Amino acid sequence: MIDPEQVDAWAEQPGVAAAAPMGAGMVNATTGDGTQVDLTLFGVEPGSFLAPKVGQGEGLGDVDGVVVSETARAEGIELGTVLRLDRLAPN
Repeated sequence: MIDPEQVDAWAEQPGVAAAAPMGAGMVNATTGDGTQVDLTLFGVEPGSFLAPKVGQGEGLGDVDGVVVSETARAEGIELGTVLRLDRLAPN
């Protein structure tokens, strides 16, 4: 875990163009029709250099904002698809 003060300290180091917090995790999920999918979830600050570019819809903004990758879309997952995450435990 890296706290906000550490991110700020890294951002101030010589040669560092930018620093931003992020989180990542892999989960198994099931769609409403029972299809099982493996997902990698990333948590980033909206507006940071880590925020993904959006090809359709809106960019990240709210705490619960979501971007669906082209890979997930190819598997039939899109905005509005309900996913049940298996055994998601907080860190």
